[in-house]
Amino acid sequence: MNPPAPLTPEAEIPRSQRIVGVLWPAFMVAGILEMFLFACFDPLDLHWFGRTVDWSRDTVYSVSFLILWCGCSLSAWLTLSVTDKSERSAP
Repeated sequence: MNPPAPLTPEAEIPRSQRIVGVLWPAFMVAGILEMFLFACFDPLDLHWFGRTVDWSRDTVYSVSFLILWCGCSLSAWLTLSVTDKSERSAP
């Protein structure tokens, strides 16, 4: 089995595909995490610094999804950044 050919500037993945490659899996994982999270906790029982959150359930679902999506996206982007740099520096 031959080793993979090194990436040349012409063979690099376009930026738009890299962005979608980070955001789409992060979107899916955030959706799954939110299902698990709210299967265990009721959004109306949440407290923030000792006070109850006066938001509707839909608002809590939306905000928590966006927070989870940002966290998953950041994790995927950092992983992609580290692996890209190590592949470029490899002989």
